[in-house]
Amino acid sequence: MNANTIFALYGGTGRDQIASQTLASTTETEFRINQDAGASNAIAVLTVPQGNEILGSSKPISLNANASISGPDRGTQYGRGLGENAPFYNNTSFDLAKGGLPFRLSLSGFGSAVANAGNTLVFKIYSGSTKGGTVIATNTAVATASAASLNFKFIVDLQWDSTTQVLVGTQRFNINYNGTQVANGFSAGAVLANAASVTTLAGLTFCATATWGNAVGGTIQVNEFALESL
Repeated sequence: MNANTIFALYGGTGRDQIASQTLASTTETEFRINQDAGASNAIAVLTVPQGNEILGSSKPISLNANASISGPDRGTQYGRGLGENAPFYNNTSFDLAKGGLPFRLSLSGFGSAVANAGNTLVFKIYSGSTKGGTVIATNTAVATASAASLNFKFIVDLQWDSTTQVLVGTQRFNINYNGTQVANGFSAGAVLANAASVTTLAGLTFCATATWGNAVGGTIQVNEFALESL
């Protein structure tokens, strides 16, 4: 995270953290967050804040903070400041037609593949709260034939306004598999895979998936799925 992180989900075994995803299939699957025992894990979804959310005390976003200490985290750029407006964003902050600014999604983590000559890995980031939405960022399938470790990082810069009601932007990514910068594992920058129709600010929601190319699959742990102001 950085000083401009507004909303983020982090990997781990605790409640509201992104669970480790182990698949032995070729089914595209959304990353999910841990919930209470007995409840089905919900899809990990980022939502652009509108500034009118009801926010009470909550655990801090920062990985370096004590998660047991609740406080008035309100999206302030520099922690729990005193005397500032809460939150520092509002329902025009990310609407370019109303003087707002672009924003960024960040997805990163690590994992391991199960050995199979036909195994591959594809990540996708969607506009929408499920994989039924519009793919906005993705990589061409990376070959993962060996039982080896990997890590990854996606950066997606987005712009939207309430007049055109279309989400556009750029994506870049880096995938390190088996200690090598593999083919199809790097993009220095490109337009989004698809422009997405989004008619309202509340419709700016995002989720991410992983798809293995062979049923042996593998394991992915998302470390961070975050939304930042630019």
